[in-house]
Amino acid sequence: FTDLKPKGNQECRDLIWRLHQDRSLCFSLHSLVAMPLPAVYGAVYATATRSAPAGKIDSGKKAMNHLENLPLLVASDSLESMSTEGKWLPRFMRRAVVRSIANRIAGLILVGTSAFLTSCIATLAKDDAFKVSPVEALFWRSLVSWLLTLAAIGATGIKMRVNKKFHRPLVVRCITGCVAVTLTILVLQNLAVSNATAITYFSPLLAFAMAAFFLKEKPGLFTVACSIVCIGGAVLVVRPAFLFGKNGSTDAKWYHRSMASFVTSYLFGESLAIGCAVVVVLMQAGAYVSLRSLQKVPHLVVMHYFLVSTTLVSLAATLGVQHGKFKAGTSLETWGAIGGTGALAFAEQLFLTRSFQFDGAGVLAAAQLLHVGCEFVWGVILLGTALNPWSAGGAGATAAGVLFLGLRRVHTHWAARRSMRRMGLQSSDATSTLFRNFGL
Repeated sequence: FTDLKPKGNQECRDLIWRLHQDRSLCFSLHSLVAMPLPAVYGAVYATATRSAPAGKIDSGKKAMNHLENLPLLVASDSLESMSTEGKWLPRFMRRAVVRSIANRIAGLILVGTSAFLTSCIATLAKDDAFKVSPVEALFWRSLVSWLLTLAAIGATGIKMRVNKKFHRPLVVRCITGCVAVTLTILVLQNLAVSNATAITYFSPLLAFAMAAFFLKEKPGLFTVACSIVCIGGAVLVVRPAFLFGKNGSTDAKWYHRSMASFVTSYLFGESLAIGCAVVVVLMQAGAYVSLRSLQKVPHLVVMHYFLVSTTLVSLAATLGVQHGKFKAGTSLETWGAIGGTGALAFAEQLFLTRSFQFDGAGVLAAAQLLHVGCEFVWGVILLGTALNPWSAGGAGATAAGVLFLGLRRVHTHWAARRSMRRMGLQSSDATSTLFRNFGL
């Protein structure tokens, strides 16, 4: 276009060029939604290959691309297998699910994988292999995750510089995330007051409100309803005392423990836990909204600053609580557990941070509650936790809420594809007419 002779009006040529770009965009999007996810991933990979010198991509970058897309590829392969072998489903439903996964439920898949890994970390932390306190385990886990993040940044060659307009949300992400994680590990998990734990599960509702105010993301009624189902399911899993009474709740007998450092009575301990839970709700909602506002910043860079902040804060907390002493020791089993949970934490943060590039803050905050149901399942299978029908029903309700969120997106995307096809044809006809009229 820049080589065209200035024989016509410049504004008209600018309009034609914008319409031409719109036509290309419509065709590209129409082709994208018509392909299953492996084809989309292959197209992206081929584009990156062509843009690299001599058609080669650094092996580290290639490995990170595969790791980042692993949950999406696994889910897509499973759905494609279901679409070809599962004849019990109607044909239009099979096609809708497979073709819509890349654009509509990628965020839910990534945050669901992150929630699953979170439950694995929480379950492994209860194993006897951990000879360290929870706050020290947080420090070592954050340190290992940060080192792996630095290795990933070095392998991919991502620049660490962040645009000035993203400095504020990045600082908010680091502060709110560190405060939420530290209070959860240091206070809520030690006290294990069911009322306080249930309060923390209401952070998605606050995330919806904050996202609507700051990011102008207005959720639909169905989305909010499914999120409330997820929250209700998580509350049923923990069985708070205000619903089930002291005998039917999951309250730990923490007042029998020797926690004279800051808990002097049952009343004070419960008040402290509830107060910290309210702070955690505010911090979690702020962290989710800030992650959504950082969707244009490379996720590895966001992870780097968050993990280095968490490492420093947990180090200070460990030194303060344990009077400047570490208790990790030299046991190979302990260090193996630390390294394993650190690697899982790296993958968990990778999928969580990247998921906010695809979907809204409130929706993903609600889907993150899947970790509550997963922890309950792991507890029953591995730790010998008693199978309570209310908790089992709550875990199922949380999973059902996330499932309905995904199916809703598939359904709306199926209608959007037909509208996009019509828009693509109209844009193509209008652009061709203008190009003919101006002799271009």
